[in-house]
Amino acid sequence: GVQFAMGVAMAAGLFFWRPCDRAKIPEARSARSQAAADPLPVPLTPAHQLNAKARLLFENPNNTRDDLVLAEEYCKQALKLDDGDVEVWATYAELSSEFLASRADTSLERREMARFQAERAMRLAPTSASARFAKACYLRRVGGPTERAESEQLLRQLAQERPNDPRVLNALGKAIGDNGRRLDRADEALAVLARAAAIPAGRAEALSETGWILYILNRFTEAEAAIDASLADQTSRSALLVKVNLTIERGAAADAQATLAKMPAETIRSDAGVALATRVWLFSR
Repeated sequence: GVQFAMGVAMAAGLFFWRPCDRAKIPEARSARSQAAADPLPVPLTPAHQLNAKARLLFENPNNTRDDLVLAEEYCKQALKLDDGDVEVWATYAELSSEFLASRADTSLERREMARFQAERAMRLAPTSASARFAKACYLRRVGGPTERAESEQLLRQLAQERPNDPRVLNALGKAIGDNGRRLDRADEALAVLARAAAIPAGRAEALSETGWILYILNRFTEAEAAIDASLADQTSRSALLVKVNLTIERGAAADAQATLAKMPAETIRSDAGVALATRVWLFSR
């Protein structure tokens, strides 16, 4: 979905002409004035170009472990070019959190890397949105109740500052609902996710998470509608996982098998994928 980490603010001058004066302005001068008013694109630094390449890999909802490993190489190269850039450290911190969340690397070393990288970004620029988002990601994925509460607080601040940023809203919705584990706050989480779903860039992810929460709440019809809408926008393994379980709940063995067949091979080879495939085939007798 909405990436603020690579955003660059640009200003455009505004010229107000009185109607009686417009005819007096030579055409060439008018063209030059218009050119001056248009913002020029700001080129990315080599380090930021590597950042962008890394993000394309790890922000893919169907990323593989190989994708994450390659993204890490880009992050390491970016650090060599500029180890004092907050965006570089924030991107690497998010990547390390993704290693942990996807279970591609759950080692103590990776946890420490994610913590160090997020804290380094915060030290470089405590008010940076990228740094705060990276720290929130780390805290939400590896912390206990206190750390998750801090993560939610950071995300709430960012949501106030960036009310139309679906990355922030999706992360906040997941933090509030604790990825479906806090059913006492499900309605609150669903409301935030609905805001994210209203923004095209965040729609697929928001609907997938909405479907998951509704599934946990046993609201299967609503859940399947949300998942189908998510999959119509973007095929993701998280939505497919929920879809398989929903087809089992409504007793549709053929649909469960067909949905399972769409799962990426690497997902099927994972522990969660093997468990899901086993459930489908046992259900299908």
